[in-house]
Amino acid sequence: MPLRKAIIYLGSVIGLILITIGVMTPASLLVPTLELQPKIIDLNTTWQIPALIICSLVFGSKAGIIASSSYLTIGVFYLPIFHGGGSLGYLLTPNFSYLLGFIPSAWLIGHISETSSEKNILYFTSLAILGILIIHLTGIIGLIFGAIMSLWKINELFNLISLYTIIPIFKQIIMAAPAACISTFLHSIFIK
Repeated sequence: MPLRKAIIYLGSVIGLILITIGVMTPASLLVPTLELQPKIIDLNTTWQIPALIICSLVFGSKAGIIASSSYLTIGVFYLPIFHGGGSLGYLLTPNFSYLLGFIPSAWLIGHISETSSEKNILYFTSLAILGILIIHLTGIIGLIFGAIMSLWKINELFNLISLYTIIPIFKQIIMAAPAACISTFLHSIFIK
């Protein structure tokens, strides 16, 4: 097996594990204070999306797609590993379209990372933000489609967009920088 394929498979497994653990790991900010003890601010989000971003930036688009597709398959057919559970019924929930956004996000940021010679924190942060925006765009498209298909009422659409995009997106964008830092470090270990 060529080394590149081995790295893709290893990255896929690592990505799946990171995404699964990331959904259960809350994100917080450490803010320095004048006292010796830093203040911890809960961001009310998890490491799920940063885990996907790390996998895609470090191991590439194929590993990101395999990890996110595996995560979705396990959550829909086998184990309740999503934030609100899992099973086939989860396909009809408003937040499933956001999970579907993992696939195009992983592909695009992984592909850009693979084809670019830039591998620094600032560049990876911009790719991480792009990945988050793709997830939310896919989620909003899914919400609109769900309203058209009468899965929820059209007049609920703004509330759903507010709940799943407007409220969490800024907290998730804050997590882009830590994901980029980790990605830069891991890229230098696994890829170089």
